[in-house]
Amino acid sequence: TQGTYEFLHHVNILCSRWQAPISVAVYAPGDDFISAHLTISYLRQCGPPCIVENVTWHMIYDTDFPPEERKSVVKPINCSDSLNLSSSYKTKKGLLYPINVARNVARLKAETYYIFSSDIELYPSIGIVTQFLDMVQKEENSETLRIYAVPVFEIKKKSELPNVKSELVEMMSKGQAVFFHKYICDACQRFPNRDAWLKNFSSNDSMGIFIVTKRNSSLSSWEPIYISNNQV
Repeated sequence: TQGTYEFLHHVNILCSRWQAPISVAVYAPGDDFISAHLTISYLRQCGPPCIVENVTWHMIYDTDFPPEERKSVVKPINCSDSLNLSSSYKTKKGLLYPINVARNVARLKAETYYIFSSDIELYPSIGIVTQFLDMVQKEENSETLRIYAVPVFEIKKKSELPNVKSELVEMMSKGQAVFFHKYICDACQRFPNRDAWLKNFSSNDSMGIFIVTKRNSSLSSWEPIYISNNQV
């Protein structure tokens, strides 16, 4: 995943739910490098153990806006205090966020065979790694390139995160959750038969293939978020 220092607090929940290696690209031009370094140090010292055990960090910045080397980034961490960071250098300079560069760096630095290229504010389902690996081990070997698209949702602010699909579906029925980007670009996340997917439940909470399709002209607006091997 990827982000700027203001979004790195999401890694606490990400690593707790993912329970597997996470590669994080951090865009940190100019003084944001110091803020990012302090935030990472705070998370490693004060966050859940999975941050130290599973998360790697990869800093990126524009060659025109490098960090100022003369400034020290060593600072004592007190977990009972919140970080008091300076305002964003990126914002002050009006810099665009290089999202594709950040995604590619995170992907290149991932050391696992399968990757889930996702955004930092998107939290995975609990148990997804184990369930996914169990599923693909049962598949027939094939040299055909494939991705495993994952349905993505938005929930209302301050709502509790659903842990299982039944909880998510209940939130949908109450208007507490919607398909991702429903009010921005609904077609971008409209995968085939998605309404039927909401009614489809496995008997033992295992993961399975719901539908096999290709992203052809009729699905040209679909922008799936997916798991794949790192060569796709």
